[in-house]
Amino acid sequence: MKNSKIQTFKHQKKAFWWLSFVAFFSVMNETVFNVALPDIKNQFGVSPAAANWVNTSFIISFAAGSVVYSRLSDMYGVRKLFVAGLLIYGGGSFMGLLAQAYFPAVIFARFVQGSGASAVPALILVIITRYVRPEGRGKAFGIVGSLVAMGEGIGPAIGGMIDCTLYSLVVSVYSADGSADGDSFLL
Repeated sequence: MKNSKIQTFKHQKKAFWWLSFVAFFSVMNETVFNVALPDIKNQFGVSPAAANWVNTSFIISFAAGSVVYSRLSDMYGVRKLFVAGLLIYGGGSFMGLLAQAYFPAVIFARFVQGSGASAVPALILVIITRYVRPEGRGKAFGIVGSLVAMGEGIGPAIGGMIDCTLYSLVVSVYSADGSADGDSFLL
């Protein structure tokens, strides 16, 4: 009996850190494109306002999706929604990779990415509330909040490095590996 409790605790701890890591990357994706906007504007020959829709479409769908995923978790369960969110996120990344020549498709791909990415921070808060004991929730929320804030802050630096070296892959780099690992981890 005691051994199974230890195994469960180790699994929960591993799952928590993995979820926190995924939350870090999902919010980092909000700001990673900020420094690439001038290059996006030049590549597609659009105005600065139009280029900013690459970020705006992601943020709008991210904000709306956060509310939707939280509400749906009461009806469908966290695991299914988390996997669905990661698949949508990865699908949007793949669409962005294929849409390098057509600007409206890039905006749509970012919208899809934001829709999937919004599952991560929304559902991790639901997971903490449901599965972490009350005495450990403050610590869990603090860790997740710190990693989310770090993701927001480090996004432009990472985006700048990628923009200078691998611009053509910037749309897909942040979720392709994460969603593949996430699907196998959660299934």
